[in-house]
Amino acid sequence: MTQEKTYRLYLPWGSKAFLLGMLLVFLAMTVVFFILPFITTGPDAPPPFIGLFPLLVGGWNLFWILRFPHQIVFHGDGTIEFRSVIRKVRMNATEIESMKPANATFGFIVVKGKKKVTILAQFDDFHQFVIQLKQFNPSVVIRGC
Repeated sequence: MTQEKTYRLYLPWGSKAFLLGMLLVFLAMTVVFFILPFITTGPDAPPPFIGLFPLLVGGWNLFWILRFPHQIVFHGDGTIEFRSVIRKVRMNATEIESMKPANATFGFIVVKGKKKVTILAQFDDFHQFVIQLKQFNPSVVIRGC
């Protein structure tokens, strides 16, 4: 096989709206908590650094969301590329040891090899990806996919 195949993440518009809404809520909380100490004065006023907490939570969630692959590219030579907005992980199909559901979460799959990648279990034609992976690496352990 010499052709590459791209598998794309499917997210319904409701999920996208929810993620964007939550990030906007944390941004609004950050703005309110940074401005609140300057508006209210007195001994009961919150300290200015209280605004760092929603900023850190929102920033961590944004970082976490942007690290999830939205494309899986299976190249003809057996190289698999997991593409996300802020990173790209490449590994050979023979390096992958297992694909299993993530612990304590629902809807996430952990791909373990020389590198570890967590993906959402909502890729179009994902069953074809699993079949193609098994053709290149028959020893891969696949559970719950």
